[in-house]
Amino acid sequence: MPTFRSNCFFFGMLIGYVLKRNPNVYLGGKLVEAMIWIISWSMSLWAFLWTEDWYVNPPSALHIILFNSVGKLVWVSGWAWTIFACSTGRAG
Repeated sequence: MPTFRSNCFFFGMLIGYVLKRNPNVYLGGKLVEAMIWIISWSMSLWAFLWTEDWYVNPPSALHIILFNSVGKLVWVSGWAWTIFACSTGRAG
């Protein structure tokens, strides 16, 4: 099915639009930005490791449905902050 990654594509388009419209948005200072870094990478790591124990224990239908519906969106949300931060000079 060609649309299984469309949510990541459209989320990326949304981030690009926000970046183009308002690249100098105030997010609360360095401490809040550091917290966003931690949260975003934790989300990406969690989405990446979500299926780790599926090799040992077969997943239930609910786990498969949840992973297919929100797993990729959670993963791309972490990367969206990385792209936004690097593009606006908040990367360090």
